[in-house]
Amino acid sequence: MNSSVILLPSPEVLPKNFNKLSSAYQFKVVIAILSIVLFFALYFSMIIGLGYLVYYSFIYPLGYINKFTILGKLGAIAGSVMLFAFTLKFIFNLKNSKPENRILLEKSKYPSLYSFVDQICKETKAPKPKNIYADPDVNAYVAYSNIWLSLIFPTKKDLTIGLGLVGSLNVSEFKAVTAHEFGHFAQKSMKIGSYIHSANTIIHDMIFTRDKFDNLLDQWRSSDIRLSFAAWIITPIIWLIRQILQLFYMFLNIMYSSLSREMEFNADKVAVKSTGSMAIVSAL
Repeated sequence: MNSSVILLPSPEVLPKNFNKLSSAYQFKVVIAILSIVLFFALYFSMIIGLGYLVYYSFIYPLGYINKFTILGKLGAIAGSVMLFAFTLKFIFNLKNSKPENRILLEKSKYPSLYSFVDQICKETKAPKPKNIYADPDVNAYVAYSNIWLSLIFPTKKDLTIGLGLVGSLNVSEFKAVTAHEFGHFAQKSMKIGSYIHSANTIIHDMIFTRDKFDNLLDQWRSSDIRLSFAAWIITPIIWLIRQILQLFYMFLNIMYSSLSREMEFNADKVAVKSTGSMAIVSAL
């Protein structure tokens, strides 16, 4: 591809405040932030509370020492440790998603593409991507290069271009779609998305995942009642935690789906500002 073909002009005239964020979008961002703050506050409060319960089960005095009080203390320790482990383990399930069906496009090998991307970055006032990838899908998307770091630090994003999509677009349409993705690059609300993704991963796994922990709890319940009474106590507690989180999970997804639609509309406006309306309309 020749740079004179790629460097397409942006519209010279657009309505005043064309890219101004709507009040509906700003309201949904506020609701999303409050939801995330509430979830992580509750989640870490639960971890701290159950951690204290483990500590208290160890230091609580036995009083009369006999086989029943000893079994009771051991059961209390085991039950509190199980609850603490059940709550804590899910935060370690957060992993960086690294699709296997994409390849890195190096700048030295694809200078025209990087020149094209640099132009769109200037037009959309978006930060440049850390990496550009290609995959075979009919798609294009932007994602944080490291989801863990994105929760704490300003983290660069990666751009992935689907060759199945590129093969069905002309240059103007491709520029419009790429500008749409850079509209997401420029959105500060993308960081909210990384928090919601993390919260959703934790909640989803707590509700639906059944693993060695659940198998161990089942085996514990099937043992002698003198040893398994603590397992029978914590089982309904875990069930109750899962039911409450399922309601929160549904709310979080409904709320974020609404916010995501607003984010897509705003990204479309960025595409129109970069290429005009006809290119993005025909691309869509």
